[in-house]
Amino acid sequence: NSAGTPLSGLTSLSLGAGEIPQVDRRYDLAISLEVAEHLGPELAERFVALLTGLSDQVLFSAAVPGQGGPRHLNEQWQSYWAGLFDRQGYALFDMVRPRIWHDDRMPYWYRQNTFLYVRRGTDALAHVERHAASTPAGPLDLVHPVLFKKRIRPRGSAWSRLMSRFTSRAS
Repeated sequence: NSAGTPLSGLTSLSLGAGEIPQVDRRYDLAISLEVAEHLGPELAERFVALLTGLSDQVLFSAAVPGQGGPRHLNEQWQSYWAGLFDRQGYALFDMVRPRIWHDDRMPYWYRQNTFLYVRRGTDALAHVERHAASTPAGPLDLVHPVLFKKRIRPRGSAWSRLMSRFTSRAS
């Protein structure tokens, strides 16, 4: 992009051949959406270290087990990634999912997997904590109903007959 366009401040990193690049620049925000699951498990910790080295704030999502997708090598629960960020000194904020969970214009995997991580002890943390106070805390390891419906057994199975009993009672 040419200078002055809205995207002129963005930098893209290539992660080809399973290599984690060295970057000597810092940014206001690092963004990695649905990338980490495409890297082998042996690279997970180094990838999170790369992201946390780029910024005090990281917007992050990665596929959960069973989500599926082309070339997914490392589908992990959200709590797995939260642990890796925690070891780098980052606090997790689940401020994005509650705001986008029901937005059908957005693919379910972003609605299910997106978190903000912020380095502890920074001005950014104090700022985010003020805004996060209004966000209700919930479980990390969630599966969006869209994914769940894609993965349950076909209609007519014992599973769907059992589930229909519960859903018909709830109506």
